[in-house]
Amino acid sequence: MKTVELSHTVRPSYDDIMSCLSPKDIVEYTELFDIVSHENVNGADHITVSFEDDEMELKFFEIDNGYEYTLVESSGLFAERHSKITVSDGSETVVSARTEYTLDTRWSFVMDWLATPTVRQELEIMTKNLVFEAAEAESGTQ
Repeated sequence: MKTVELSHTVRPSYDDIMSCLSPKDIVEYTELFDIVSHENVNGADHITVSFEDDEMELKFFEIDNGYEYTLVESSGLFAERHSKITVSDGSETVVSARTEYTLDTRWSFVMDWLATPTVRQELEIMTKNLVFEAAEAESGTQ
């Protein structure tokens, strides 16, 4: 299993970031996936997304300071995938994102490593878009 993580200290407040954070938003902020379906099942959001020739079902759990989401089913790209995005409130607001994954291939020990830049880019784009939305919301309320 390969892990990619990042953290950014950001200008928008904790409350502004959290107001722009939902399962649907997380998927849309990546700019990689098209949402095929979105259902709430027993209090958990299940979002099926498509990416190139792959479809994945992700299950989201709200946690105190963000969301955790995990791969439920994939048509071939990932064997396992667990992600988490959190927002820390203190003297500064910090947005952190982490994904642990393994690709669905017998060569995963090599392919996981090769996929690292793509997964990192996904997390970077997601956090950048989240912060942008929160900054827009913050400037709209002042």
